[in-house]
Amino acid sequence: MMIALALAGAELAHGRNGEARAMPALTFGELGGLDIDGDGAISRDEFMVLNTERFEALDLNRDRKVSAAEMRTHRLALGGGEGSVQAAATDQRAIDLADTNQDAQLDHSEFAWLGAQVFTALDHNNDGFLSLRDR
Repeated sequence: MMIALALAGAELAHGRNGEARAMPALTFGELGGLDIDGDGAISRDEFMVLNTERFEALDLNRDRKVSAAEMRTHRLALGGGEGSVQAAATDQRAIDLADTNQDAQLDHSEFAWLGAQVFTALDHNNDGFLSLRDR
């Protein structure tokens, strides 16, 4: 779900090979539940802990990789849009953005890279935290 939410917007980031690519963004309202220590801001470390938890939740077959099909299955289990073209495209964009070995799946390091890109795109004031100041 985090990747699907993350890919809903249109921030700009750079792919691993350096070219500019569309980078999606979450809204702060969607991030509110990610503040692990309750200090009113989400640190990069907090975000990445939750990114790892998301990877583990999405890896339904426990092969240490996440496919677009696993993203879809997970989204549907959470009540997400049934097979919408937009949702499927969002899942595939996540794969395409970070899949450096071109196996059509994201391993943990590729997924972590994508999470770091999402964090950077959301940290508008570049203070290393996501908060209302980043709105």
